[in-house]
Amino acid sequence: MESLDSTPRKYILGQILGNVSQKNHLKVLKYLAKITGKCDNTIKNYAKIPIDGKAEIPYGTAIILEEFFELPPRGLCTTQINCISMKAWLNEVA
Repeated sequence: MESLDSTPRKYILGQILGNVSQKNHLKVLKYLAKITGKCDNTIKNYAKIPIDGKAEIPYGTAIILEEFFELPPRGLCTTQINCISMKAWLNEVA
């Protein structure tokens, strides 16, 4: 298993993978590569995206990862996005 430094990350994927036993780590990476259509190195790179990095996990891949790890929607993200809902916005501009 690769250990990540203490740099804040955009996604909790590295933390999740870090908690997988060494015995199962490679199996999990290979399976994630299979179900996402990405290579296992790409999955590792997703885990290393710094919090201020421009790179993103593609939306469809993020959904697959959240489902696989039983996370809620946006459960991979370490930051919050503050945005007004369309309904609230329409009430404001009306």
